[in-house]
Amino acid sequence: MCAMRTNPTATTQRTAAHVRGLIASRNLSRAEVAAAIGMSEAAFGRRVRGQIPFNVDEVEKLAILFGVPASRFLEEVA
Repeated sequence: MCAMRTNPTATTQRTAAHVRGLIASRNLSRAEVAAAIGMSEAAFGRRVRGQIPFNVDEVEKLAILFGVPASRFLEEVA
């Protein structure tokens, strides 16, 4: 069984912060975004809180949904 990560990395936190910012800037709910990328609200919530990392496929879906390059999720948060 895979143990849940208790100390999220800086990259995990940065990615989550970018996703939260994009959700807020587009006036979307977390439920709407979770549904759009084919993820349960609970799983999406853990990722957007930075508790566990988004995987590459999820980042790609988010990039397409928000119309931004996937690399944006790895950039420093301003």
